[in-house]
Amino acid sequence: MISRSGGEFTYQCEIDSKKHDDMDILRYLNFHKDLLFDCFTNERVSVRSELLKTTTNVSNSIYLTLYPIYFTIDFKQNSVVIYKFQKRQK
Repeated sequence: MISRSGGEFTYQCEIDSKKHDDMDILRYLNFHKDLLFDCFTNERVSVRSELLKTTTNVSNSIYLTLYPIYFTIDFKQNSVVIYKFQKRQK
């Protein structure tokens, strides 16, 4: 849960697909997860590589960090509009 004070919702994207009455929100989002992911591709992501060498072994680990994104969904008649929560800059 987040506090909405000190921020606002800004338009992020729209998915052109109707939500059927028998489909709950989580099922709808899972069904359209590729489109949902595309909405947030420009968000903050961190990639870090760690190389470990010993006398007998070399290993390379790559860490991908996706930072939390807070958003809300507004169901329209034939589409879904997604708004992202933006904290106001001080």
